[in-house]
Formats: sequence, structure tokens, C-alpha cells
Amino acid sequence: MSQQADSRSSETSNDPRKIGKLSRSYAQNRSLGVVVFMVLFLVLFVSISVPSYFGGMAYRDGQWGIFCVCMAILMVALVGTVYLAVPRWGSKLIERITERLYAGEGNAQLSCPMSSGRKLVGWCLVAIFLVCVPVTVELGFLDVFPEKYMQPVSAIYLVPFLVAIWLLQRPAVGPIALLWPTLYALHAVLILTGIPILFTGPWDWLNMLIPTVGYGLLTGLLSHVYGRFVLRKLRRIAREGFQNEVAEDGRS
Repeated sequence: MSQQADSRSSETSNDPRKIGKLSRSYAQNRSLGVVVFMVLFLVLFVSISVPSYFGGMAYRDGQWGIFCVCMAILMVALVGTVYLAVPRWGSKLIERITERLYAGEGNAQLSCPMSSGRKLVGWCLVAIFLVCVPVTVELGFLDVFPEKYMQPVSAIYLVPFLVAIWLLQRPAVGPIALLWPTLYALHAVLILTGIPILFTGPWDWLNMLIPTVGYGLLTGLLSHVYGRFVLRKLRRIAREGFQNEVAEDGRS
């Protein structure tokens, strides 16, 4: 009875369909490239938010030299954001970084079909995003809405943007990537319901940094950890298959 159970368990663990699913999951969760991507995004976030803030102050005070410098830095940061946000360019950059970081584990990636329709949608998303970011910042300066609602207002366009980017990159990206927009939306809901999670004083800049970069880094790291778990399962299955082959050769 135990031999039959072991045989059935071995056959199940070496089921090609199961191995295929695990291999697909592993390829989707080689996410250290995304972590590096988020660090780059952090740099861009600072390069957008800081010049926007001081540029607005300079505009109010009529300091046109400082204003022009801030706007120049802002434009460069927006160009970098375009490069990272367009799936055709940003995805290629992530692929190159990922290949270097996982070079010792060989190649494992899923292709992302980029039809003309997907490219058009990607460009439209980037255009909308690039309009929404400075508009949101400017509306905040004009006191159209309280500063504490900056993150919930940004969630109106950022959450759909992240979900749409995930849809465009399928099947190369797994469902764990949806954790980022989910946490971002939850963060906005908590603020709107009055939960005291807002930073004040000199730490108020974290109110946008944590939901944007923090949740993105967390998602990338969790995806990487899950990928390690899947890789261990694949290696165990490979060892079991090799041991079974050796045993069969010995009996023959």
C-alpha cells in the first residue's frame, strides 16, 4: 500500500502540467528587476515632487530663475517617467536588469505580446498619467482640495493606471503585481475614512512616498520571495525525477 502511495505521489509531483505551472510562476516572479525599477522610480518621484513644490513657491514669489530651473528638472524627470512607463521601453529595461540579476539561474521569461493596439493603449495611458500628475500637484497648491487628500486624489488615476499596465504586460507579470494598486487603493480608503495614518510636519512627504514607492518595493520583494519558494519546489521535483530515473536504471 505504501509503495503504491509513494508511486502515486511521485507521479503527481512530476506531472508535466504541474511543472509547467510552477515554471510559469517562477518566470513571473523573477522580480528583483522590478525592485531596481522602483528605486529608479523613487529617484524620479523625488525629481518630480521636489521641483514641483519649489517651482510653485518660486512662481508665487516671482522668482523666475528658480522657477525655470525647477521646471527644467521636472521636464527631464517626466521624460524619464515616460521611458519607464511605456511598456515597450520600461519592460525592456526591466528584462535587461532581471537577466543580469538572475544570470546564475539561466533564462526564464514569458514574452509579452505587443500588438499595435496594446502600444496605442500604452501611449494613451502614459499621456493621461503625465497630465494627471502635475495637475494634481498644482490643484493641491491652489488649495482646491486639502493636502491630506493628495494621495486619495492620486489614487483616482494611479490605481487604474497600475492595473492597466499589469493587463498590458500579461502573461509576463503574475497576479502578485496587483498587490501594489490594491494597497494603494486601501491606503486611500483609510485616509478618507479618517484612520490616523497621515504623517505631519517634516515627515508629511512620506504620505505620498510610502504608497507609491513603498508599496511598489514591498510588492516586488514579496514576488521575489515567492519566486524563491517556487524555484525550490522545481528543484526538488527535478531531484526526485533524477532519483527515479537512476532507480529504474539500476533495476534494469
